Amino acid sequence: MRTLVLNSGFEPVKVVEWQRAIVMLLNEKAVLVAVYQGRIKAVSRSFARPKVIRLKRYVNVLKGMGQSVPYSRINVFRRDDFICQYCEKQLNSSTATIDHILPQSRGGLNSWTNTVCACECCNRRKGNRTPEEAGMTLIRAPKKPNPLKYLVSQFGEIDWDEIWQHPEEDLVISE
Repeated sequence: MRTLVLNSGFEPVKVVEWQRAIVMLLNEKAVLVAVYQGRIKAVSRSFARPKVIRLKRYVNVLKGMGQSVPYSRINVFRRDDFICQYCEKQLNSSTATIDHILPQSRGGLNSWTNTVCACECCNRRKGNRTPEEAGMTLIRAPKKPNPLKYLVSQFGEIDWDEIWQHPEEDLVISE
């Protein structure tokens, strides 16, 4: 069971496990916005099952990133929406590979502009060549991602239907 955390202005910030959400509520760092049905029972009390909470204070989520997205394998996959940049096949974290446009063996670096998400088949087919040499075309040129898009892409891992299902059953709590 996961909980959506909203900023004080109701912008999505992140998704946390329900246990972390309970701690934030108990420490009065957040308020409950919506709950799942049922309750969580502890020894001496019970708690509403948090579906959505809102932070009491505004958090600048871009500040911690220094206005840039750190380069990593998973961030390349997120930038490319887990889509092979050669054949447009939809991938996931276990089927996606990193392809170096200029192969590392020929001096290519691990960088935003030299790496793309690729399926195993296309990566193998391209081999130790550039896309032009392999007769392959990139769907779009790789570039450094937008920090805001990066933050939003992190929410792709959650089941939005689960978070927002049965809104008529949710309890909305106001301060």
